Amino acid sequence: MNDLLEQIQAYKTQEVQNIRRDFDEALLKAAAFSVGGEFRSLELDIRNAASFPLLVELKSILFPAMVELEDFQPLRAVKALLEAGLEGGVIIASDSYFLGGDPSWINLIKHSTPLAVIQRDFFIDPAQFYQGKAIGADGYLIHAGITGAERLPGLLEAASEMGLEVYLELDRPELAETIDPATLTGLVVNLPGDPAELTGDAISAFQRATEGIKLRLARCLPRNAADVQRLAALNFQGIILNDDFWQQPSFVEHFKTVREWCEAVFRKQ
Repeated sequence: MNDLLEQIQAYKTQEVQNIRRDFDEALLKAAAFSVGGEFRSLELDIRNAASFPLLVELKSILFPAMVELEDFQPLRAVKALLEAGLEGGVIIASDSYFLGGDPSWINLIKHSTPLAVIQRDFFIDPAQFYQGKAIGADGYLIHAGITGAERLPGLLEAASEMGLEVYLELDRPELAETIDPATLTGLVVNLPGDPAELTGDAISAFQRATEGIKLRLARCLPRNAADVQRLAALNFQGIILNDDFWQQPSFVEHFKTVREWCEAVFRKQ
């Protein structure tokens, strides 16, 4: 993973250098703010959801396993999931090299569905946020482990200045020790493959490190309704289905099953 992390950082550093070489930062920022368009709030959708929210991430390469999904078509996948009950929002990978995503997917999904669109990339520089806002993202998902603890506070502040929602993904609670909760909309916690391995102490460590962040999402693939119940009891407000979801024999049918568990665990009157 360390070698892969170095590859990502080197690749993204070159990508940012290309952006900054071709565009003046002030002009790029001004262009991002001049772009109109409807803003959709994933946070509000989650808080107003009729049942335990269930989200997916669109990409054609499963990371960090680097398994490629054959013939992945994002719009077709989203439309099938909408028919299966997908609501609220979707996370879209804009990195093409490591995640198999595409920036054009953001605009495609935004204009073809009612969903909020959260951009997922390996963010290391504010210039990436300007591009995301310009192409229609409603928010950003930043991975703390890729960004790094030293760079993270400044990057979160830059993201929050864009007027969009900012979500931070954590693998370890200590990565959150230097962040300002005011710069975040919500937190995404990567959980073990088996949610039963979670302990109160493990979750308490995340909660202490992220005090003040009230919206928490779990990235995992529940095995049964009991797993969903456990997540709700641990004060998570929703689930982002992890990469194993896309490797199910029928991801649509599996989505329907997990959604039924979510509805059984939590349904507003």
